[in-house]
Parts: sequence; structure tokens; C-alpha cells
Amino acid sequence: NAPFGVAQSVILCDKTTSGLLRIYVRDRLGQGVPGVEIAVDWAGGRDKLFTGFKPEIDNGYADFQMEPDERYQVKLVSVDMFDQTPAEVTISGENLCANLSSGDIPSWQIVFQQGASR
Repeated sequence: NAPFGVAQSVILCDKTTSGLLRIYVRDRLGQGVPGVEIAVDWAGGRDKLFTGFKPEIDNGYADFQMEPDERYQVKLVSVDMFDQTPAEVTISGENLCANLSSGDIPSWQIVFQQGASR
């Protein structure tokens, strides 16, 4: 029954998934957890996502299409977390990948894992 924490938050320089926020929720053994509600907030709104709708990728996977120069806050809603401060993601000129063309923006991956306390 350990709380969840952010185990990884990294930029992905992937040309095939421009601006995709990839979120994984894993239990303490590293298995994907389906049915977890995730809130994504930004200055212009809020969206709610759930893991488990793309089991061909992972049972604990959800994704969200981001826009450049926007700050997103991501948090798990339906499980306990060590730190209730949302994970933040900003896709701006400061963190663009050199290998992407000007029309592409980086993707981002966040992994929440049970027992992670980072």
C-alpha cells in the first residue's frame, strides 16, 4: 500500500510522436496499473485521463497531446502520492531537441511508480 511517486520525468526527442506526453503508472513490481485517473492542468484548461485504454502499449499507459510553450502540471488523482506537488512539463525553446525539425516539438515521458520517492 505504498504511495506513488515520480520515478522518471524525461524529454523524448522522437520525431514520430511530436508533442506527446506519455504517462506510465506502475505498481511496486513495475507492472502497469490500469484505471488510474490522471489530471493534466495548464493555463487554458484541464483534462482528465485514465490508464488502461491502450493495453497494446501498457496497461498503465495514458497520453496527452501537448502544445509548444505551454506549462503542464500532471498528477495522479485516484491513488495516494508521496508528494502531492504535480509533476511539471514545459515544452519551450529552452528544451527543444537539436535533431527535431522546426515544425516538431519534443515529447515527454513521466513514470509514476508505487514506492518511488524522488
